[in-house]
Amino acid sequence: MKRILFILALLVATTGSYAQTNANEAKAAYMLAEENYGKGDYKTALEYLQQAKSALGTSNCKVAYLEIMVTRELNAKNPRQSEKILPLIAAFEKLDDYKDFNEEKTLEITKIKLAMKLEQKALKEKDEKEAAVREAEKRAEAALDKIFSKYPPLDLTVDELDARFPDLKAKKWRTNKTYASVMMSPNMEQNFNRERYPFGKIEKDFDFEKNKVVSFQLRSSSGTQKIFTYAGMLVYADQNVKPAGDLSAMAQADAVLEQYTKEMGKPVNVNDFDDKDAHYTVYRWKTKNKQLDVCKLYYPKSSVPIVKLIEEVRLLDSK
Repeated sequence: MKRILFILALLVATTGSYAQTNANEAKAAYMLAEENYGKGDYKTALEYLQQAKSALGTSNCKVAYLEIMVTRELNAKNPRQSEKILPLIAAFEKLDDYKDFNEEKTLEITKIKLAMKLEQKALKEKDEKEAAVREAEKRAEAALDKIFSKYPPLDLTVDELDARFPDLKAKKWRTNKTYASVMMSPNMEQNFNRERYPFGKIEKDFDFEKNKVVSFQLRSSSGTQKIFTYAGMLVYADQNVKPAGDLSAMAQADAVLEQYTKEMGKPVNVNDFDDKDAHYTVYRWKTKNKQLDVCKLYYPKSSVPIVKLIEEVRLLDSK
């Protein structure tokens, strides 16, 4: 019996000694954390706080308060610091000694929490807007790719275009260094037009869908002239094709533009201008290396107003 009592007493003494050692280590680690926090060495301060919690086997408001302040300083330049600090504050508020902790420091943490919740809300709204923009850009790019797919590939030479699409007979088209559309392209060196383009009058049975390409342009690329634009006619009305149908042609042009806007979003740019004969409106959509211009031309002064809707797909420099 005496032996058992002796062993129990020894265990109690050992446990007490171990507990005292842990308490001393926790206290020392906390003091070192405070010292390093005061010196601005926040990383070392956080390491000592982890040691203090390990020695205690738990945490308390004093340790948690300093951990919040240290983590806040470590993430001062992090726009998402609230994601790291708000969970620490939530844990701080659940500690057993929270109700008895220093009121001034408790209020300080509460102010930080409220401010960070506002920041987090603003950050969430920003993320949602950016996600919406990315989704819109993705849809626009897919829609733009679909439009580009109606034309031969860009970045071909005229010989390559003629070999791959012999029905175009592109090498026989009229060539010049001026461009029939108002959508003048930069760095253009040569322009190729179908015989009838830009069309004064045109036969009633001319099929724009079948004869999609009405013009293309060349510029130098690595010392070789290559195609970087194609133009196609979407809507056309004149005295011959629609002798009394200019308003219906205008409605048709507007319907095309409305559909393009629905699929690709608002144009990045819209330009309106007039010359002596016509009113022009140019709508532009673009991605990193592709651009679509759609030009609506209206000739109100002709005997029967003429309407044209021309689209141009263009390859951009991706620099």
